Amino acid sequence: MSEQCFVILKLELQSDQGKITFAKSSLLQGVLMENIRPEYAQKMHEMSMRPYSQCVVEQDGKVYWQIATLNSEAYEEIIVPLASDSFRKFTLKHCDWTVNIISRQVCKTLKKEWMRSFYQEESSRMLTISFHTPTSFKKDGGYAIFPELKNIYESLMLRYESILPEESFYDPDTLMQLVDNSSIVRYRLRSVTFPMEATRIPGFMGEITIRIKGPQTMVNFVKLLLTFGTYAGVGMKTAMGMGNMTYEERRKEQKKL
Repeated sequence: MSEQCFVILKLELQSDQGKITFAKSSLLQGVLMENIRPEYAQKMHEMSMRPYSQCVVEQDGKVYWQIATLNSEAYEEIIVPLASDSFRKFTLKHCDWTVNIISRQVCKTLKKEWMRSFYQEESSRMLTISFHTPTSFKKDGGYAIFPELKNIYESLMLRYESILPEESFYDPDTLMQLVDNSSIVRYRLRSVTFPMEATRIPGFMGEITIRIKGPQTMVNFVKLLLTFGTYAGVGMKTAMGMGNMTYEERRKEQKKL
């Protein structure tokens, strides 16, 4: 792939032995590693932030394994083999389930198209962020189980910098400006834990609606970060199945709140 882009692969899964939920995400991480080149798998183990995210999501009664890659190398090494017609089923270790792949979809967004929203669009000042899998942030030696905007923005800025260090988004002053000019005006959340090996990580799922003040460039920058988050995930353990998010612009409700 010559042009830099973000890619999402969605594999519809089915198993006669049980329903696959986000609780199986860490096992799917193992499946991913088994089906890519060993050299690249080793490279991934040595990275502090990996150039992909993966999770289990449910839509319209169907279960999908979603894998997103953030650079060209990860696309070639991960998406290409997993999107192949030869990858039709796999076994989940520990529970010994046979899982069939019913269908596959690939969605690509060119980086230049993603950046266009920052320079050319007038994004809404009201945005609803949905967290579809358990989401959490490390904080003061523990976990932040409520979606503080500083944690969300900082996570996305640092994740982008780790993937494309030559185009750093992170700046402490910019981060504080975003926080000072954003507020949560509505939320619908529940606490939940994410099982991983011998531990359970506390987090949250649900949605929040935020309102952004300040110049339009700031509003557009928030949208840029959130769009990146739909591929990268947000918070901790995004390669294990946590932190999957999407967002929606709420133009019609801006005057009501």
